[in-house]
Amino acid sequence: MPWAAAMTSTLLVGVKSATQQPTGEWVAAWSYAGAASVPCRIYDGDAKSLAAQWGQELKVDLVALVPPDAPLSPERIGGGAGERQQVQVDGIAYLVLDVRDLGRMGKLKAVALQAIK
Repeated sequence: MPWAAAMTSTLLVGVKSATQQPTGEWVAAWSYAGAASVPCRIYDGDAKSLAAQWGQELKVDLVALVPPDAPLSPERIGGGAGERQQVQVDGIAYLVLDVRDLGRMGKLKAVALQAIK
């Protein structure tokens, strides 16, 4: 079975905008309207194995495997404001903590995600 056939979930990359509240305060808002869907495979390991692989300080909840052309790259994650990129996986919102290439051929990216509480 080709690896792309195992991509059973959908990842949407959010676009950040700002909306003004009635009080005059500006807050960040993430929109998924018109976002291209990226096929992904969920790797949901136990907390101990995820901490060992990604580091305890990241507190990774989920790892998504995505194709190499997915519009997520390490330079987009932090942004200039120190705010992390948000994505949705199967309708659930997550923060992107880290993006890594898997293997030497660059056929997959591993995206470490943390659930938004």
